[in-house]
Amino acid sequence: ALAPIAGTSLLEVDEATITRRLQTLPHVHLLAFDRSFPNRLRVEVSVERPVAVLRRADENWLVSGEGRVLRKLQGRLRRPLPVVWIPRSFEPDVGTVIRAGEPARGVEAVATIHADAPTFSRRVWYVTSAEQGLTIVLRDRFELRLGPATDIALKVAVARRVLAALQSSDSNASYLDVSVPERPVAGTTLDSQVEP
Repeated sequence: ALAPIAGTSLLEVDEATITRRLQTLPHVHLLAFDRSFPNRLRVEVSVERPVAVLRRADENWLVSGEGRVLRKLQGRLRRPLPVVWIPRSFEPDVGTVIRAGEPARGVEAVATIHADAPTFSRRVWYVTSAEQGLTIVLRDRFELRLGPATDIALKVAVARRVLAALQSSDSNASYLDVSVPERPVAGTTLDSQVEP
């Protein structure tokens, strides 16, 4: 992206010039640059890696852990990433950071899981976010209810331990509610009722 400015006087190269050139790469962002006279330009960038796919009907976008929309997808990915469903009214713009409530909470949850438990993140099929909170559906269709988008790392850590216990006991549970991490609830119907 910066090759066209090779040979340009360092006095003519500024932050706006570099940023304009890097805009063609939405996953690369300028952190700093340094002119080392007489003929060297040092540019420091950050590269954002995709952690999820935003999906609306049959449209898909790659999104980074920071919530930046990296690009629109034309086909399927070779390595499936977790899907974050977005409402029809939400329009992702390539290069921008998602700040809208529900999509942002879903991406943040996926990014937290990816950072804290990368192996477990491969089991995540999709994430939905609604008024009652976040729900993660695993690839085996097991449902994890996280509730409000707070303490995601703690809730996922609790869910992983309870899932391991459920698997070792051959439980037929189909969901796990960790919205209150101190009192996880597992069940076979999706109409969970926590008794006082």
